[in-house]
Amino acid sequence: MMNYSEEKYTNTFESIYADLQNQREKDPRYTIYDLENLLESLYANEGNNWTGRGENKDVTTAATISACETFLTEWRSESSKNV
Repeated sequence: MMNYSEEKYTNTFESIYADLQNQREKDPRYTIYDLENLLESLYANEGNNWTGRGENKDVTTAATISACETFLTEWRSESSKNV
């Protein structure tokens, strides 16, 4: 049985990953560059250790970054095979 943080992480990861897939499929203008920019802002947000942010926000941020990194890695791999 997962604890709350593990469940939150998993749910957030899956939701963000699905959103990225949908964005890529439905918006031909969405590029790897856009995703890289999103990651840069997420990294900056993660580094801004806001007082009172709390464990819930930390878990959400970590899962969001992980989903974006995973999706980006897969996208780059797919793109290099199509060259």
